[in-house]
Amino acid sequence: MKDVFISDYALRELIEKVNKNPNSETYTELAKFYNYRSYYNKAINAAKKAIEFNRFNFDAWFELIMASGFKSDADLNQIKEELEKIYDFLELKEEVSDAIYRVLAFINYFLENDGVAISLINKAIEINPEHSVNYEIYGYILHAIGDVKKALETFGKAIFHNPESFRVLRMIAKCYFDLGESEKAKLKVEESLRLEPFFIASWHLLGEIYLSIGDFVKGTQALAKAISINPEDWSSYFILGEYYLSEKEYDSAIAEMKKIERIMGDKDPIIIAEVNNFIGYVYTQKGDDNEAIKHFNIAIQYNEEYALPFYNLGKIESERGNYNKAIKFYKEAIKRDKFHVPSYTEAGFAYLNLKKTKQAEKFFLKAVEYDENEYWAYLGLSEVARLEKRFADQLKYVEKAREINPKDSEIWNYVGIAYQCNKNFKAAEDAYLVSLAINPLNRKAANNLAYLYEKLITKAEDEGEKRNYTKLAIESWKVRLLACREAGTSIKGAVNHLRKLGMEKREIDNLIRFGEIEELPLIKVIAKEIVID
Repeated sequence: MKDVFISDYALRELIEKVNKNPNSETYTELAKFYNYRSYYNKAINAAKKAIEFNRFNFDAWFELIMASGFKSDADLNQIKEELEKIYDFLELKEEVSDAIYRVLAFINYFLENDGVAISLINKAIEINPEHSVNYEIYGYILHAIGDVKKALETFGKAIFHNPESFRVLRMIAKCYFDLGESEKAKLKVEESLRLEPFFIASWHLLGEIYLSIGDFVKGTQALAKAISINPEDWSSYFILGEYYLSEKEYDSAIAEMKKIERIMGDKDPIIIAEVNNFIGYVYTQKGDDNEAIKHFNIAIQYNEEYALPFYNLGKIESERGNYNKAIKFYKEAIKRDKFHVPSYTEAGFAYLNLKKTKQAEKFFLKAVEYDENEYWAYLGLSEVARLEKRFADQLKYVEKAREINPKDSEIWNYVGIAYQCNKNFKAAEDAYLVSLAINPLNRKAANNLAYLYEKLITKAEDEGEKRNYTKLAIESWKVRLLACREAGTSIKGAVNHLRKLGMEKREIDNLIRFGEIEELPLIKVIAKEIVID
């Protein structure tokens, strides 16, 4: 009884029931109770005892898999192997049911074998189209691969067959939340909590919903409820840490991670590694790379197979200009997670900085092979093409990136560069202007636009055209100047160009001291004439 926290009478009663009558069904029920409360190790132990009583208890296998989601691939593969043995046995006896397909789909979902998981769950649904959990698992898979609308529809089928499944109601709420429908999400997650007030995952989601709409009091109240149910569940503190990080309250974010370290001690090296990786990332945002490096290395000490700290160390070295060292870290990350797309992309850019275009291209192509929506890799491929003077290919790649994310300022800057390389100066100008419409502080776009206008001054056919391009160049350099001022980077280049174009030093000084970027004539015109849908 010492492991049961205050006021959880239902769990106390169930433990007493299991002690009086230990069997596969009571242990399965106990595993469910532990899972709802995020006592995952206890849930694993209870599920395993249920399976010891009856290895064909597929509800127990479901709870075992649910509880094992945070475990290593080796642990998950062990479960998969056991289930495959059971499948082989049932197939020999011609007793294969939807239940074995269901749990095999579930374990493959956690192993990220999405294609296999979909094939298996469809077999389960074909055998038994009225079992709620078949649709529940299919919904999990669809949600994980990013098809949120179809996942929502599938969870709807699950709830039709079992209206009191609070797990499914929570996932319906999560889908609505992901689709930006916070009010619908709130209603569904509250419905889930009315059915099971101790379901921590629903309290977490409710907290995230309230925090996302700016209600800090109710958000923290929901997370406090989760903590009161299970103060050892580190997810509650991570959610708060991520919230504080998003608000740039860096010390508060670190404080939440320190709570996890204090609660966990050295009990779970994998979680402590994640904590230190998170703290390291927060320090990068604070600009303290040395402290960040320290925590990334601590993360590696706790979990040598963890890819993210190696990736983050690579990012630091890239920013320092140590590209060869950065590449080594990215490759270490890839060794540990061959599908870690950001490591391929960043390694590609590091090779680009070393002017090794063939190696860069190899990594960019691998990135888009694993994730066709990795638009930064397409931008990297456009740079490879530019350096190799394949300007048609350059334009093809940036257009692909733009298709993926048409509202990204940096993509439009790359589009401008590609059109400029292809001698389409009007299209280049338009692209740079769209880039600045999306983000007036994009100093690269302002810089490129200003240089384009200076180039067009030299190509002007008469004095009137020359004066017009000179005026546009001045306005563009003003944007570049204030964007650099806001970013804390050098304003020297912009000042020199403005002086050469005839702007007085006193006027430039006043602009630096008192200028607001949204009040600049060019930005006002862009805001009025360019509408971003």
